[in-house]
Amino acid sequence: MIVERYGAFAGYDEVVFYNLDESLYTIITSLRADNVRLICSGFDEGILSTGQISHGNSVAIANRARGALRLKTYPGLQKYYCYYPVLYRSDRKGCEVVQIPSWSQTREKLTGILRDAFETGPGLRQQKYIYFCSSSDIDGFPFGETELVMKLADHVGRDNLLVKMHPRDGRRVFQDYGISVMGNSSTPWEAIQICGEVTGKILLTATSGSFLTSTAMLDDGTRGVFLLPHHEKVPPRIWEQEERIREVVRKLKSEGECENITISEGFDLEVLD
Repeated sequence: MIVERYGAFAGYDEVVFYNLDESLYTIITSLRADNVRLICSGFDEGILSTGQISHGNSVAIANRARGALRLKTYPGLQKYYCYYPVLYRSDRKGCEVVQIPSWSQTREKLTGILRDAFETGPGLRQQKYIYFCSSSDIDGFPFGETELVMKLADHVGRDNLLVKMHPRDGRRVFQDYGISVMGNSSTPWEAIQICGEVTGKILLTATSGSFLTSTAMLDDGTRGVFLLPHHEKVPPRIWEQEERIREVVRKLKSEGECENITISEGFDLEVLD
C-alpha cells in the first residue's frame, strides 16, 4: 500500500501485525517519525486467536518519555482484519474491523499455491478419525490430553485413529501405544483441508483451534468435534480456552455457520457413536 513517500521510510503507510512486542513497537515509532499518518493494523491468525496486542510497562514508560519530548508514539490499533467481524466488534472498539474474504471464493487458486508450498497429502491415511493435539502437555498446562487420546484410540479402534501432533511436540508417546501419527504434522492443517483431502474424516480435538477456521470458512460438510476437558483439575488457562471455544462456536452458529461442529463436555466420547 504505497500512496506517498515520506523521508527515509519511503512508501510505508500501514503496518499489519499479529503480535506487538517491543521490537515491533520500536519500528512503528520510527516509521511514525517520518509519517504521522501511519496506520497500525492487527490481523486474525485463526478463529480462536485473539492476538497479543497489549504491551508491558517498559513500552508504557517509553511512550510517556516520547510524549514528553513531543515525539510520535504508537497510536493504538486502528484496523483489525479478520474472517468473522461478528467475533470482534464488541472487543475491538475504537478501530475499524475489516472482513477478510472467505477462502471458498479463492479455493481453487489457494489449492495450487498451498500444494507448491507444503506437503499436504502423504500424511493422511485411511483412518476415519483425526485428532489434533494441543501444546498443553509440553507447555506445562496438562489437562489429561494424552490420556484422552489413549481412551479415544480404545473407543474408535487404534487402526481408525490418526493423531496430528503439535509442531513443537516431538514425543513418541502415541506411536509407542500403537497409534498412528501424521508424518507431516508441521504442515498447517488449514492447508491440508483447503486442498480437499479430508473427505469422510471426522476431526477431533480438546482445545486446539486447527480445524475450526478451515471448517467454518470452507463449509464443506466436514464434521468436527470438540471434546472439552471440563473437570476440576483443568488449569485456569485451559478453562479460558474452553470458554473461548464455546463463545466462538455459539456466535458462528448464530450466523448460520459451523452447523457441523459439535461440543462434547468432560471428554464424553458417546457423541461419536
